[in-house]
Amino acid sequence: MNSAQQPSSSDTLHARAQREAHWLALWQKRSALTYALWPLSWLFQKIAGLRRWAYLRGWKAQYRMPVPVVVVGGIMIGGVGKTPMVAQLVKDLQRAGFQPAIITRGYGSEVDQERRVAAVLTDSLAAEVGDEPLLLQRNTGVPVWVGANRVDTARAVCAAHPECDVIVCDDGLQHYRLYRDLEIAVMDDRGVGNGWCLPAGPLREPPTRLNSVSALVYHRRLTLVDLAENEPMQDIGRVAALSWMPDPLTVPQFAVCSRLHNAYALAQVQRTIALQDWTPTWAEKSLGSNTLMLAGIAQPQVFFDMLANFGIHGERLALPDHAPFDAVLARRLSESLAQNHCAALLMTEKDAVKCLPWVHEFPELAEKIWVVPLRVNRDAGWQALSEHIVGRLKALNHAD
Repeated sequence: MNSAQQPSSSDTLHARAQREAHWLALWQKRSALTYALWPLSWLFQKIAGLRRWAYLRGWKAQYRMPVPVVVVGGIMIGGVGKTPMVAQLVKDLQRAGFQPAIITRGYGSEVDQERRVAAVLTDSLAAEVGDEPLLLQRNTGVPVWVGANRVDTARAVCAAHPECDVIVCDDGLQHYRLYRDLEIAVMDDRGVGNGWCLPAGPLREPPTRLNSVSALVYHRRLTLVDLAENEPMQDIGRVAALSWMPDPLTVPQFAVCSRLHNAYALAQVQRTIALQDWTPTWAEKSLGSNTLMLAGIAQPQVFFDMLANFGIHGERLALPDHAPFDAVLARRLSESLAQNHCAALLMTEKDAVKCLPWVHEFPELAEKIWVVPLRVNRDAGWQALSEHIVGRLKALNHAD
C-alpha cells in the first residue's frame, strides 16, 4: 500500500474511538455476546473480590499516609465525569481551611509508561504528565503529582509538601494498596450498565461494591432546559431505579450536575463567546457558521450532544480517551478546517491542554481553536456532597 492509501493517524484514532463507543453501547444491555462472555466476567469478579478481601483482611499490606486520603473513583469504565468533581472538591476544601494536594496516574503519559513519579508544573506538557493531571493543575493551582504507583505518589506529595493535610486521589478506587479514609464513587446515566464485570460488562467491580463507599454520586450533564428546571432531589430518586443497582442501596447518595461554560480562545484565553451566541457570532463575521468539533474523551458523543443543545452543529471528530495530539494530527485538523470551510475548531478543555504547544508550533491552527470547559454546577446537590465530605474530614481530624 502506498502512502496515499494508508490511513492517517487521525483516521486510525477515529476508528478506535468508534470501537470503544460500540463496546460501551453493547455493555448497556445483556445480549447473546455478553452472555457468551459471562464466564470470563464471573472469573474476573471473583479475582477482584478476593483481591479486595485480601487487603481488607490484612493479608496484603495497605499503606496509610500521615494525612487523610479521599479517593474519587468509580466501578464503571468509560468516563463518568470525575475530574471536574475533583477540581471543585479541592476548591471547596481550600475554602474550608484545608491545604489539599492531588494525586493521579497520568494515564498514557511518559511518566506513566516509565513507571515513575513526578510533579505537574504549570509549564509541564500533557505528553509528559497526562492531560487530566495538567488540566487539574491549571484549574486548581494545588500540588498535583502523577504516578502509576499511588502509594509512591502519595509519599512523594507528603515529602515535597509538608503543609498538605489531605490528599485527593483522582480515580484509583481499585488501588487498595493505598489506604483511603473516604471513598466517593461516581456514576452517570449509564448506571452500572448491564451489571456485569469485564469483559461481558463495563464494571471493574460488582454493583454491590457501591454500598461500601462513603458517598455515591450520580452525575448528570445539564442541557439548557435542565438549567431552568433541574431539581437535585429528582435526580437522587433516579439512582435506585437504574437497572442492576444493589437492592437495597444503603450508601449516602448525592446528585451532582455539570454544564458547559463559555468557550474561550486557546491562544487568547480572555476572548470568550457564550455558547448560545456561537452560531450567530460567526455568521455575523461572514465567516460561516460551520464548526469542526473534536472530543478525545471516553464518551465523545456526550460532548457533541451538549453542543447541539446550544444550536452548534457541524463536522465531528471523535478520538479515543487520552489520544495523543501530534504534528500529524495538527496538519490533518488544518486540512479538515479548510476542506469543510469551518471557521473554528471547538474542543473539550481536556483536549485543549494537549494543544498548548501548537500556539507556537502551529499558530494558524491554534488561532482557530476554541475551548469549552465543563464545570460542576454548584447547586444544592453539590453543596450537600461538599458539606458531607468536609464534615467527615473534620471529624477525622478531631478523632486524631
